[in-house]
Amino acid sequence: MPLPASACDCEPQSGPLAARVASAVAKSDAVFSAQVIEVEELAGFERIQIGRLKVLKSWKGPHAVGSGTMTATQIQDDVCGIEVAVNQTLLVYVSGDAPYRLSTCSRTQSLSSATEETRILDRLAADSAKRPSKAN
Repeated sequence: MPLPASACDCEPQSGPLAARVASAVAKSDAVFSAQVIEVEELAGFERIQIGRLKVLKSWKGPHAVGSGTMTATQIQDDVCGIEVAVNQTLLVYVSGDAPYRLSTCSRTQSLSSATEETRILDRLAADSAKRPSKAN
């Protein structure tokens, strides 16, 4: 019996982890770790979850450590949204402006399962800091 079709269709990722992380960083406007400090679910036809996050570490983008940001994510079986819970810590890859949409198609995941990934992010950030900036 075939599986039901899903509206969530992510681009497959292959290759070494370091290459996948570098690609995700290049495609993202912000990459940071954060703790979920508040969650609210909006009533209605579509389940929308609003999350308030406190930034723990930033590898790319405008978010300073200790600053807050918001997410607004549609949570349903047939979409790619990531449901979060209070006190959960996340490694977040996002694009655009806040409130951000958390997606299973990005590399966003639980921080506890991203130990090697955060090491790679640290190396990428250190390498980036060593490169001379481009003159205008």
